[in-house]
Amino acid sequence: MAVMDQTIIPLAREKVMQMKTYAGNRLENLKEDISQKMKSNISDKNSPEENYKIFTEGLRNYQPRIILPGTLSQNQIEEMVRQASADPEIFFVKNYSCAKTPLNTFCEPKYIYSEDETSDLNVRIAAQVEKIAKNAGSGSEYERVLHVHDILCANIQYVNDCVWDRHTVVGAFVDRKAVCDGFAKAFKMVMDRMGFKCLVIFGSGSLPQSSADPSHAWNLVKINGEWRHVDVAFDARDNWKNERIHDYFSLTDEQIKRDHIFDSGKYPEASGSKNDYYTAYGLMMRGKEELRNFAVSNIRNGITTFSVSLPDNVPDGVIESKVLDVLTNLPLGNGAKYRVNLGCNTAQHIFRIQIETAAG
Repeated sequence: MAVMDQTIIPLAREKVMQMKTYAGNRLENLKEDISQKMKSNISDKNSPEENYKIFTEGLRNYQPRIILPGTLSQNQIEEMVRQASADPEIFFVKNYSCAKTPLNTFCEPKYIYSEDETSDLNVRIAAQVEKIAKNAGSGSEYERVLHVHDILCANIQYVNDCVWDRHTVVGAFVDRKAVCDGFAKAFKMVMDRMGFKCLVIFGSGSLPQSSADPSHAWNLVKINGEWRHVDVAFDARDNWKNERIHDYFSLTDEQIKRDHIFDSGKYPEASGSKNDYYTAYGLMMRGKEELRNFAVSNIRNGITTFSVSLPDNVPDGVIESKVLDVLTNLPLGNGAKYRVNLGCNTAQHIFRIQIETAAG
């Protein structure tokens, strides 16, 4: 009988070992490939814009769980929720619970109204928005945006009573009570209806002598091709119809940053020549003589309450005393005596002046 060549056995064993090594390496490479795909699954399937579209469509369809392809980072989730929070039409969601798997991200919204309730509120809100948009008139872009600002200031009361609707257009248009983001969303909704580009900004800001939470929201709106800041909530007062405050209308980044803080990298730049309310309507006083003449002219015409702004080059520390120096020596004639009541927004260099006169 034939005798097997003994050299074949070591060769066969070596071949088997090579195959095992190859298979082992392939398995490890496959595991690594799967692992890398899972790690890189954050945005391979959808762009942030596509994910946001899926997210908001799920909200509007009242889905109990919204599934987004890919494992979104915490920053991506927070940015998506921030965008939804700035959308005035998504007033029916209070918060979200989000979880991740290696392949998907799940978001479970907390809806605060039923679909029927939301539908009813949408009808009521749309009617208010339409009414304001029509009442804005047919003037210049500046005048129309200003008119909307004034309507909201005059008709919505700033109320911070821990009611969730105060943060939404429901509070602003249905209850007529809102906090800063409720005002901002209401303004944006009307601007959207009128065809103006408008954003809601989230940051911080504090009025003078205020100890309130600095967390704040306001708007950027594009007027005559230039972005400008509008903070309706900061201008709104219970007696707005008497005072008619416009301290925060149509400000540049430079102006708003005097008492507001925000991440300017997330928003369009508001630069260029100043066209705030006081500059646009000739209420910027360039010097002592101009302020003195303006005050005397108003008083002689029976106007004893008025507001003015002063240039940026007047130091904050002395600005109030300089205004009082001018106003306490007005040439009214006939021995007229008067008293000056001065209110000020020193951050924005704006003064509200009331003159009480009496015959001498």
